[in-house]
Amino acid sequence: MKLLHSNLFGATVPSLWILVLMVAVGPFGDTEYTPSLPRIAHELGVSYGAAQQSMTVYLFGYALVQLVYGPLSDRFGRKPLMLVGAMLFVFGSLVCFLSQSLDALLAGRFIQGLGACAGAVLTSAAVRDSFPPAHIEQVYSRINAAFALAPAVGPVVGAFVDDHFGWHANMLVLLAMSSLLLVCVLLFLPETHTPDRRRSLRPRRIVRGYRSLFTHRLYLPYIVINGLVIGV
Repeated sequence: MKLLHSNLFGATVPSLWILVLMVAVGPFGDTEYTPSLPRIAHELGVSYGAAQQSMTVYLFGYALVQLVYGPLSDRFGRKPLMLVGAMLFVFGSLVCFLSQSLDALLAGRFIQGLGACAGAVLTSAAVRDSFPPAHIEQVYSRINAAFALAPAVGPVVGAFVDDHFGWHANMLVLLAMSSLLLVCVLLFLPETHTPDRRRSLRPRRIVRGYRSLFTHRLYLPYIVINGLVIGV
């Protein structure tokens, strides 16, 4: 399995396997523990609805930093921000694994969400950085397949682990997976973007960039359709 290769221009680009792992960890972590929700509610002495808040705070953390990773990765590079995201996911998973109360679990899930978002944002950025336009759609189709498959596989794995080892073991699975991601990013993910240390974090430039998106005649229809599909 090749973890690095060169594109048509001779530049080192990330392997598809690394990109798939980066994008799949987040949606897998969203659903992998869900078969444990009844056991979590029982063992922590809370209602099932309260236990479900652990998914809400994960998604809230995930959504909260989506607009942050892009500009920061323009400033500092894709790899450093992906390492930060992976470390947040590892730390959040450790907090969840050690949690003995709902508050601790919610805190860990929130931190997991903050880290998980990095994979989705920075994978897209790395693809645009690394591949020629003629190949981007093919790469995206494979990555999106993993993005769609991960949340479907998650509950299957989670149900087996919960039945045999309990809900803390599901958090251990997420800890192991996020640790694997951290090691792979550290050792095998090349930097795909030359940091712009002068202009990338200027507020005027960021506002101008988002304004150009939201005023594009195709952007809003596509993003609304995409949001509705994911929401449904």
